[in-house]
Amino acid sequence: MLRFDHPLRSYWRCFFLLLSWSSISLAQEHGPPRVLTEAERETATIRQETQSEIHGEERTVFGPFAIEGAGGEDLLSIHFASQLRLQAEDEAQLSSTNVSFARLRPALRGGFMEGKFSYVFQMNLSPGAAELIDLFGDYRFNDRLRFLVGQHKIYLTRYRSQSFSTAVLIDWGDISRWHGAERQIGAAIHNHAAHGKELQYSLGVYTGQNRRAAFANRLPGVYGEPLENPSALGKGSGLETVHPEVVGAASYKSKDMFTGSLSSTTQRNFRWMTSLSGAYDFRPELAQDATARLAPEFMMKWKGLGLSGIYYFSWTTLSDQADQLSSLGYHGPQFTLSYRFNQTWEVSARYGGVFVNKALRDDARQRADNIIVGAPLKDRIELEAQYARAGTQVSEQEFSLGVTSYIIGNSLKFQCDASYLPRTDVETRIDNLRLRAQLQLAF
Repeated sequence: MLRFDHPLRSYWRCFFLLLSWSSISLAQEHGPPRVLTEAERETATIRQETQSEIHGEERTVFGPFAIEGAGGEDLLSIHFASQLRLQAEDEAQLSSTNVSFARLRPALRGGFMEGKFSYVFQMNLSPGAAELIDLFGDYRFNDRLRFLVGQHKIYLTRYRSQSFSTAVLIDWGDISRWHGAERQIGAAIHNHAAHGKELQYSLGVYTGQNRRAAFANRLPGVYGEPLENPSALGKGSGLETVHPEVVGAASYKSKDMFTGSLSSTTQRNFRWMTSLSGAYDFRPELAQDATARLAPEFMMKWKGLGLSGIYYFSWTTLSDQADQLSSLGYHGPQFTLSYRFNQTWEVSARYGGVFVNKALRDDARQRADNIIVGAPLKDRIELEAQYARAGTQVSEQEFSLGVTSYIIGNSLKFQCDASYLPRTDVETRIDNLRLRAQLQLAF
């Protein structure tokens, strides 16, 4: 049957009854409480995890529109998220302002087999950036073992396991884009959930190919190489290069700690989470992939206060070290602090920094010079322009402050933030200022 999860669902019920849609009803329990069966408990858990990924701990949400099976699971639920963003930047005395849909993401989710199997299909339809985001299935053997296969976000940090729609600032941290987690094609065993389960783990094997140009995307820039987006509709590519990458994570948290968002919407006592995640690529592509990544992480909440921190390490293989151990290429921290005054208002701050080691910079510059010298004369002008900044970046930092107005939870919210983004090159320092305002609608 069809169901609308909406705070005004009784009004929807009256509306549909007037239209004589006798086969359509709203999901609402009646009569005395009863003991749920094991299958019903699993179904309720999956539904809770799906809603938590999108809406966090919020109770007031729109949608989704769902087709419900006889066992109570959502056979098919339709989700949508849009973010209309105004962004103004001032970099090196060059100003720009634009208004755009940062995200337009329809998604189909569902499950069957009494809630044991769930699936997700998600796309981005922003103008000029249409692409496949997620396409995967997840089978639950029991509370301790699940099997995930398809194109999805690898489990590298709990921070990136969250949904963009529950972020306390307008977008992901600039520094996290250096390290990931990105989307890849592969399979993993895990027991991850935003609720419950003090000890959680994941272990997966992936193709090693970054399927989107959004994360783990800054190493090519250090080498002066362009970004590719294999998932872009009409412009993407298949698995042309497969180099196995193992990704693992383990976390431990207090039982009442919700990790789906940093925002603390309850007045509960102290809650916490610690995590360690990492990845190792057995045959990384030079100038494209980090060989190894490691990220210790923590998150804590107390009443309306939320604090999280990550320190990223990324090792890279240099041009003359193909058969040697990788060297530390770039590293840095990211800290985020938020305070939720009430159900409507929240303020947040974030600091992040990434520092590129000299050995990596020197390798990128030497590689670029060799490519230019070895190219035909007619191509050198173009190559010199492409590799002009290869090996020059020393560091990048982010200082951000933001405020969020939750109009209807994470379903409808308005956010503003301001950022100071200094970047240091070998010979120069560039100070970038950024102002953003965003209206989000998600269900």
